[in-house]
Amino acid sequence: MNIDLTSATWEKIEAINIGLCETGRATHGRNSEGYATAREVWEQRPPSASVNDALQLARKCHKLAPFLNFNGNTFVAAIGHLINGQIKLPAVQLVSLKSFAGHYIAGTITPTEERALTLLLGTGGEPLAVGDRVQSLQGNVRGEIKEILPDGAVWLKTPNMGTVKTSLDALVKQPPGRGSASV
Repeated sequence: MNIDLTSATWEKIEAINIGLCETGRATHGRNSEGYATAREVWEQRPPSASVNDALQLARKCHKLAPFLNFNGNTFVAAIGHLINGQIKLPAVQLVSLKSFAGHYIAGTITPTEERALTLLLGTGGEPLAVGDRVQSLQGNVRGEIKEILPDGAVWLKTPNMGTVKTSLDALVKQPPGRGSASV
């Protein structure tokens, strides 16, 4: 799952920060200790990167604190915009990806969110199909897809709860080697 980073110029990063500062009624300004380094790091980004690498870049720049205010929100907004425009996932997964990505960049991600983010990044946007071994984003429901309904719901056969109806958007493929016992 790669994203094109060419449109996310430093000038756009700074414009995002200016907009956030105006909305938040905070002073926009450059932090003399972090601005030059963050700008250099950002401008050396590759034209395209995996979502994971883009998140690491944004987190690094956030930690350098190039602006006086809203550093985290600035890089979260920039990456969120790129994800929204380029990553093709079901709506619930896309919203979850953006949320988890934001928490990762800001350094507030929980272990549960980090596992879910890892699973989402591992799906590669592949559509799920009957017979796939899946789990919920939180990892608390696992099973095999038995039927996909036209409305996006699925019948999932689970080892502990029998057959349950759930939303296709809330599921990701199970990582290899996990839950391999048949249901």
